[in-house]
Amino acid sequence: MATVPVVENLLTAHPDVQAIVCQNDDSGMGAISVLKKKGIKAYVVGCDGVPEFLDAISAGDALATIGNTGIWLGGGMAVRLFDAINGVKLDPLERMQHFEVFVINSPAAAQAFKTLQTGPNPYDFKKMSRFLHPNDWDMQTVLTQIRPDAEWEPLATQKPHNYQLPSAYRNATSEDYAKLDAMYQNHLKSDPFDAIKKLCTPF
Repeated sequence: MATVPVVENLLTAHPDVQAIVCQNDDSGMGAISVLKKKGIKAYVVGCDGVPEFLDAISAGDALATIGNTGIWLGGGMAVRLFDAINGVKLDPLERMQHFEVFVINSPAAAQAFKTLQTGPNPYDFKKMSRFLHPNDWDMQTVLTQIRPDAEWEPLATQKPHNYQLPSAYRNATSEDYAKLDAMYQNHLKSDPFDAIKKLCTPF
């Protein structure tokens, strides 16, 4: 595992390390293996919510991971394609969105997430379709619109010379984004992960 030599070098240089934050759970598992081998106790955080790392949280070897909904991402985007093929038109501001992820940081939440992720598909993809359900569609996760100027403001100095956002974004107002956010919130009728979020420790 590529993470192992990196963490070994880290601990050689900084044997008093208190926390290791990894970009994914597989790297987190590598970090845990090195910490155990060296007898060092440190917080380990990952991302993705893979079963092995969820077990590590339950065992006290890891602090937290990020629960993302990969099943939803694939199925939800397939629904968007299905709707587009069938003539559903979206507001241009709906083309860039954030979908919700959440921190899993308790043994109870870790095991509940593992059970849901490794069990039957928890989503009703047909219900997400605006073509099939024009009035009562339900995306089954929190979605918010990305405001490009705010999202990329920290990178403004790297913007290509003379680049402009498409007119739909240049002309959009805060009210336009707020209206779409409210629409998605109103259509959020179910969330398979809602009960799991309540098991997570507030921070």
